[in-house]
Amino acid sequence: MAFYDQVPSYQRVVSLAGARHAGELAVIGDESAAAAAVRRYFDAGATAVVFTQTDLGGPEDQSRTFEVLGGPA
Repeated sequence: MAFYDQVPSYQRVVSLAGARHAGELAVIGDESAAAAAVRRYFDAGATAVVFTQTDLGGPEDQSRTFEVLGGPA
């Protein structure tokens, strides 16, 4: 995620979140953790939230994540 630390628009988001590095904003956990993060972002005033996935979990993990986020399962 270090790439995002070099992008001015992301630097602003990171700063507004009270973080020093984009990696601090990563959402790691189960479905409850992902859903809670989405709520926190919108409660904080976000109008759009973009999530990306990694290859750290298997296909079942990815499917569950997409289901919670409302994307393709």
